Order: sequence, then C-alpha cells, then structure tokens
Amino acid sequence: MVTWLASENILFSNDLFGQYLAEEPPVNAGYSKEAILKGAEPYFERVFAPASESDKAIIADIAAMPIQTVATGHGLIL
Repeated sequence: MVTWLASENILFSNDLFGQYLAEEPPVNAGYSKEAILKGAEPYFERVFAPASESDKAIIADIAAMPIQTVATGHGLIL
C-alpha cells in the first residue's frame, strides 16, 4: 500500500522503495545514488522480490506520477 499526497507530490511508499540505510534526520543528503541503491538491493530482494507479477506491475503506474519526494517506511526519504 502506498499513499499519494498530490498537493505536495509526495509518495508515502511504506515498504516499497525502502532500503537498509539510516540517518538522522532520515534524508538522503550525503548519500550517493550508488550507496542508496546498494542499501536498497538487499531490502528489495527480501521484501518486494517475492511479490506477484501483478503486484510488481504497479511500479509502472507509480513511475508515471510526478513524484518529488519518496517518504519510505524504512530507510531514507528520497
């Protein structure tokens, strides 16, 4: 489940797009794209990879949205 705040273009993604990274405050400042992807890969494999193909197809719909911020339930705000 995700929540979309259209007025701010924020996707509250819960488990989707999470990573094994932490920061205080939980923002991606100081992390390279490579470091974020490295933290996201094992998280994706454990949490989202087992999802059905129809569940994964929703990512195409999400990619078409005018997202400015992804507020994950686990990891950094992107």
